[in-house]
Amino acid sequence: MGTSEDIQKEEDEEEEKQPGSISWLIDGNSAARFLDFLVEQREFDYSEADIAEAVGVSAKTIYREIPRLESLGLLLHTRKVGRAKMYRLNMNSKIAPLLVKLAYEIGSVRIENILKEQKAKQPEGQKFSVLERPLRR
Repeated sequence: MGTSEDIQKEEDEEEEKQPGSISWLIDGNSAARFLDFLVEQREFDYSEADIAEAVGVSAKTIYREIPRLESLGLLLHTRKVGRAKMYRLNMNSKIAPLLVKLAYEIGSVRIENILKEQKAKQPEGQKFSVLERPLRR
């Protein structure tokens, strides 16, 4: 049986593996992971290399997706830093705000489902709080 530190480490690792809302819906497609990243990090711009690393795909995959997302009006080239081109989600497009809303709604449904599962696993009579993780023995 693991210590509470081992359990916490396992839970942290599990959280790191969780896909974003859009890629969860589309089952991990690299373009969906790219969109998830853009939606989640919409306040900042990133280089192709930074996006590839964060999304967990090759730079070649990102280079392939950039023209497509630019043509859809979703991706905005913001500036150059040295030789690196910087990009961010184009919130002025008609689609981007809808993607943000979709990601939020999917995330809300996922959270509700997780909370229902955790509550169902609670021993009868034990208090359940959404602010605290259930105690594991």
